[in-house]
Amino acid sequence: NVSHDIDLSLTDVDRTIFTTVRGAVEFFGLSVAPRVAGGWVRDKILGFPSHDIDIALDTMMGVDFATKVNEYLESRGENTHSVAIVKTNPEQSKHLETATVKIHGHFVDFVNLRTEEYCETSRIPSARFGTPEEDAMRRDFTINSLFYNLMTEKVEDWTRKGIEDLRKGIIRTPLPPTTTFLDDPLRILRAIRFATRLSFTISDEAISAAHGAQVLHALRTKVSKERLGKEIEGFFAAKYPESGFLHLAVPCVFRAVFEEPRGARPLCDQDAEEAARGARFHAEIAKEAPDLLPPQSEARQVLMFALFLAFARERVYEEKPGRTAPLVRYLIKSSIKLRAKTADRVVAAHRASALFNTVFDTYGLLRSGGASEAGKQAEVRRDLAMAVRDSEDWVAACSTAVLARNQQNDQQAPAKQLQEMIHLVRNLGIDQARDVAPLLNGKELMRELGVGGGPHMTILNDHMLRLQFEFPGITREACIARLRELVDANDITIQPPGKKHASA
Repeated sequence: NVSHDIDLSLTDVDRTIFTTVRGAVEFFGLSVAPRVAGGWVRDKILGFPSHDIDIALDTMMGVDFATKVNEYLESRGENTHSVAIVKTNPEQSKHLETATVKIHGHFVDFVNLRTEEYCETSRIPSARFGTPEEDAMRRDFTINSLFYNLMTEKVEDWTRKGIEDLRKGIIRTPLPPTTTFLDDPLRILRAIRFATRLSFTISDEAISAAHGAQVLHALRTKVSKERLGKEIEGFFAAKYPESGFLHLAVPCVFRAVFEEPRGARPLCDQDAEEAARGARFHAEIAKEAPDLLPPQSEARQVLMFALFLAFARERVYEEKPGRTAPLVRYLIKSSIKLRAKTADRVVAAHRASALFNTVFDTYGLLRSGGASEAGKQAEVRRDLAMAVRDSEDWVAACSTAVLARNQQNDQQAPAKQLQEMIHLVRNLGIDQARDVAPLLNGKELMRELGVGGGPHMTILNDHMLRLQFEFPGITREACIARLRELVDANDITIQPPGKKHASA
């Protein structure tokens, strides 16, 4: 039996919309069975709120039925809205025309049931009208293949596995997984995304098929990099995105998803293993020190990618003849087409991680866990503050530094060490070091020291900030005096006033 009585805890909005849809069928005597499809049914059974209502029709086109709904509302003297047509857009997984109309203030999509046929060279299928069972079986996973029949008010499970898989927490394909993945290899990453978001387990059969050479070749050749990136971004909708990255770090999957630039050293199994180590460290942080995880969405991505791609933090490739660029930037921006800003922030975090490592080495912080002597504490405050200033994602930078120092250890990188370092930064009052302004601006500095502009100004400004962090509360006069000592001792090469300097 495919029909099941399941309490979906319908909201008042759900009931109002569904009553109107049923009313249109009965008012016009239509021989159609509208069914709510896919994600809405899945989420309702799981107890999640869902407002994304997609209604599948077995005998009518979506635009024709949406027009009938409007005519029914008009007959009742209720407000209507124009029907919008969403044309086929295979790259966005819209393989048939969809009609969208606002019903009682909420948008509802109408599309006909379909079956699909794929060719070997594309993940874009040809589609035609299908039965409920054909439509269910062509979907990606059994948990997304459920319908809620608005006429019978029952949940329909045409795969005979969807409800059971929801209850057991399993991601399974309706058809043999190799068939499903070869039809659309992007489903490999969709499986990972759903497993990550729902804390489900991917079936052994699906994992085995996803790791097959033919399927992974199809993933490399049939799926655009933009779609890969969009699915990976979807991992961050989960509380623990690192579980998705652990799936990505399986060597064969890793090499299929992340493509090195032409001429660069090929990514290898060891790179994937180090990426997995980074994902495990993120998991350890989430478990042992969740307060360290940034709340902002993009900052979460930066931390995850900084750890996941820490193995490549010092690698560069020849972007143009005679010019190199960070490999990490390419892997994020070009290989999976995420935002350039995200890539740049990860690169900056990796750069700053080297400064944190220098501070760790200089003062033995990871061995002692802090700095007790007053003089030493002032120096630690100064050097840590400068490391914090070097990246807006200083927690990611510090995390990468701790991970890098533990990569030779078979144990997971110690979150406790990271926690101690983060707390040290906060206890020293330098976690907002990027917001600290220099005591003197450039013109004031040149006037007080009697120097002109030039490359030395960057060095002087850096020394000024170091003094401010080493001696909180230092006055302008004291700061100027210390800087003048450096200039008089020729510790800083000064360009004479008025003399032009060559551009860097």
